[in-house]
Amino acid sequence: MRIGRHALRWLDAPWLDVVLALTLVVEMELETWLAPSLIPTHRLVTAVAVVLYAAPIAWRGRWPLAALLASTTVAMVQAPLGGDILGGMTGSLLPPIALAYRAGTARSLNRGLPTVAGVAALLALGVYVSDLATQPNDYGSLCGDIVGFAAAVIVPWGVGLMVAERAARARAFRDLSACLDRQREEHQSAAVADERSRIGREMQDIIAQSVSAIVVQAGGTRQLILGTESRGEPFGHSSASCGPTCPA
Repeated sequence: MRIGRHALRWLDAPWLDVVLALTLVVEMELETWLAPSLIPTHRLVTAVAVVLYAAPIAWRGRWPLAALLASTTVAMVQAPLGGDILGGMTGSLLPPIALAYRAGTARSLNRGLPTVAGVAALLALGVYVSDLATQPNDYGSLCGDIVGFAAAVIVPWGVGLMVAERAARARAFRDLSACLDRQREEHQSAAVADERSRIGREMQDIIAQSVSAIVVQAGGTRQLILGTESRGEPFGHSSASCGPTCPA
């Protein structure tokens, strides 16, 4: 369990988002420049748009919804200009998946749900505009592309939301368990303190009784000594002279 938490914390590292963004930029740039079907003008627009399309992944941890909106805006703007990001590129689905998942883990349902719905609608519109502005792609039908991009936003966002809720419940259970452990330890400490206090009071009572007995015995001995000396006999003489017949 501890190893799993460390692994998740490592996966949430900001530098990993930067590496992911750079990797997607390189992959989509290679796909752009090596695609034989793109005309030079559309190729240049796509090459510039790819950088802006994947760059928000680098700061998705800090502003997840803003990063998702920024990437979607780039995809929407480049479509009427001849960009081919939404026209069937292999890596074009990865940025919305990564951004939508991170937005879901932010657990902002009130703002996240309208934002995700708007992003899905914008991507669907962008796919439609891209299909009109460029030649139809060979990767599938227009309806399939629209459904694919919409699902690439909605499904990861829902998964991220469920993962975040489960993680929040797990943290709440851990906090509750820790609180119960502290209360149990405090109760045990209080019980030990009460037992020590009780034992201390009993020892004080025993000591007080012993001291009282010693005082009483000492007082009786003193009275006996004074009574013997008042009769002119040394202490212990009369008792010794009586022998075994002397009354106790």
